[in-house]
Amino acid sequence: MTPESVEQLFRVLFLADLEGDEPRSLETYRDLFPGHEDVVETLYERLCESETTGDLRVPVTPAIFPSGPGDMIGRFKILRELGRGGQAIVYLAADDELGRQVAVKVLTKLGPGSEGTLQRFKREAEVCSRLDVPGICTVYEAHVEGGIPFIVMQYIEGITLAQQLSRRNSTQGDSDDFDISLDDEAEDALAAAPDATAADAPDKQEIESQLKTFEAAAQALDAAHRAGILHRDIKPGNIMVQPDSMPVVLDFGLARSEEETHLTLTQTGDFFGTPAYMSPEQISAHRIRLDERSDVFSLAVTLFECLTLRRPFDSASREGIYQAILMKDPPNPRRINPAISRDLAVVLEKALEKDRDRRYRNAGDLAEELRRVRSFEPIEARPADPILRLRRWTQRHPGVAAMVALLAVVLGLGFAFFLYHSDKQEKSAAAARAEEEARERDEFSADVRRRGEKIIAIVKNNPFNLFLYQGMIGTFSVDVVKMGEEGKAYARSLVTSEEATRRAVATILLQYVPDSSAIDDLRDLALNDKDDLVSSSASRSLIFHPHESTANAQREIRDEVLSRIKNKPTSYRGEAELSVLGNSMAGLVVQGDPLVAGGMVELFKDGTFQSPTLGLMANFLLALGGRDVLVFIDYLRDRIINGDTVLALYFDPVLAYYKKLGDTMGLDRLEELANDERLSAEMKEKVVKARDELRETLNLGTPD
Repeated sequence: MTPESVEQLFRVLFLADLEGDEPRSLETYRDLFPGHEDVVETLYERLCESETTGDLRVPVTPAIFPSGPGDMIGRFKILRELGRGGQAIVYLAADDELGRQVAVKVLTKLGPGSEGTLQRFKREAEVCSRLDVPGICTVYEAHVEGGIPFIVMQYIEGITLAQQLSRRNSTQGDSDDFDISLDDEAEDALAAAPDATAADAPDKQEIESQLKTFEAAAQALDAAHRAGILHRDIKPGNIMVQPDSMPVVLDFGLARSEEETHLTLTQTGDFFGTPAYMSPEQISAHRIRLDERSDVFSLAVTLFECLTLRRPFDSASREGIYQAILMKDPPNPRRINPAISRDLAVVLEKALEKDRDRRYRNAGDLAEELRRVRSFEPIEARPADPILRLRRWTQRHPGVAAMVALLAVVLGLGFAFFLYHSDKQEKSAAAARAEEEARERDEFSADVRRRGEKIIAIVKNNPFNLFLYQGMIGTFSVDVVKMGEEGKAYARSLVTSEEATRRAVATILLQYVPDSSAIDDLRDLALNDKDDLVSSSASRSLIFHPHESTANAQREIRDEVLSRIKNKPTSYRGEAELSVLGNSMAGLVVQGDPLVAGGMVELFKDGTFQSPTLGLMANFLLALGGRDVLVFIDYLRDRIINGDTVLALYFDPVLAYYKKLGDTMGLDRLEELANDERLSAEMKEKVVKARDELRETLNLGTPD
């Protein structure tokens, strides 16, 4: 602000203080105009030393106000009237000195008994001078001209939300003029149409635009709150919407700083605010100090009305409105306008809470929540649960709630008596059922054990046909699993039995037990059981066991058995070890373990293994296939060409593998073999045939 503007605004404040008998200290005035302390101090001393302030006071006789376009007030030329009320008129004026258009608010209600009006005018000038944030109407200057106090404000193109609501329900044309109403009666005239329908209400696209507007309005209010200012009269008529949908908050005439906020009722019982938009604490019979949550409530009422074209709390009389605000829940906005999302309805419910402790803490939190709704992000608010709704109802209807509670006690005692006898009967029936179930479980377990003994006897007579009995043992295992913990204990008893036949039956039984302990038992039996049939059967059962730890157990078996084959300890059992190794490799192939091929290639190159052992491992690698085993296949080919008669039977599978590769990598190897002089005629004929078939597959034709 310029020094000239500070001087003019200071005069208005000083004048109002004198009129209201509220003199302030020099330090207080200095704090109101940071950066202009010297100007304030000089003017304060000059006014205080003056013998009279008659030239500053508002005259008792009526002043001469501008009558129409062309009139001057100060240096400002009146262009047209923008709006009026019982206490002030707002004009559109030209400031030729600065080459701009401004809004001039002129105080009209002067003379005896006008102290309250002057105080409100003074407060608006004072508050707006402290707010220089987007979304708040900027005050440029304040003057007293010919005994007429007036404020020069930013001229904003647009219409108020009140006008938007009125025009949505009328045939009036749109206008982009800054046009405002300055009293509550005008606000009441702009009420939303009571018979508005869902067809009249905003659609989803319009709701998106309104959420953006209200988000910005909430941010502007939050800035005012953080500056220590409460508006106390948020309503559609005090929010101007510019052509770009950005809002500007108007009329801080009822605003108060937080440190000087009065109680909701004055000593005469007057209310501050517009009835339909006041918060419960503003009209409560209790003396409650207001905070920013009151403005949050009023902004939510305004948003509700813009979304539904209906006020959440309405009545034919002001007393009825006050009663609705204090006692009634707002209607579900989705029932009025189905285009409103569930999240937005929850946000409105929270912002319109009668208990301010359950509202958003400040306007900034409400703005952030509206942003989440627009961005389809999860909101923080949650719908009121049934318990909270019941508590609200009892608070609003204590008499009816007491009668319902008494009736509930009487019914509860009767119901408790009924439950006591019913429970007693139920417990007796439950005890009988439990006894019967226990008897059935014992009989079932005994039957399973008898069947188990029969199976063990059959296997004992034909131990080498163990795998022929796998289906029978599998069916038996289903009933063992049904026994639960007792079934696990039974299977464990077979595993630890001294009798090899019982352990052999256990290896097949454990294949169907879905438990990690079964995997541990099968691994131990495969590696450590001294009976070849038991160890081989255990490793075979692991191949198809569904548990997730099966592959780890098979790797442990593989590594241990390979170590024994290489080192040949005293516990080495020859072909039995190879059988266990083969089963573990088969299991890993079934599991799709990519490490099998690489590990086996390295083992194949180890010269300590004899050809039969290598041939066994070759079976698994050839079955596995893929490029990962290419190095192994090449090594196997070289051993065959160099005369290993034991491995010669793998020559045809090697050729089939090269063909299966289906690319030049396999073709190059077949070409190399076709030119190898160490091959016999029969082997060379097979190579040439495989090569030609692969060339034909690759559309390369037969070589000349």
